[in-house]
Amino acid sequence: MFVILNKILSGLPTIEVDVTSNIQPSIGSSYHLICSHRTSDANFVLSATFQWYFKEILLPDTSSPLLHFSILSLSDAGNYTCEVTATSSLLGILINGTGSHLVRLQGK
Repeated sequence: MFVILNKILSGLPTIEVDVTSNIQPSIGSSYHLICSHRTSDANFVLSATFQWYFKEILLPDTSSPLLHFSILSLSDAGNYTCEVTATSSLLGILINGTGSHLVRLQGK
């Protein structure tokens, strides 16, 4: 049993997370970051959850892959990280991955 379980666990999929935006942010404008993920085994992920961090501090109520800013202010500049937890009900295994994006603001 140990050999079989070890073989399964050694072949676990990996997850890669990207955080992107399609526009250059500027103070006073709306802005969003998009968190996307992919696993090394497309059949692995049955569900995924998202959590956002700003300067390594958990942002409450941010469980969507989209982080939206209505109006950017200078205090919004900094490093944002998205953590993705992917779940497989087949094996009951979770895998985690993170991606980051640095928001640099330009004045209007």
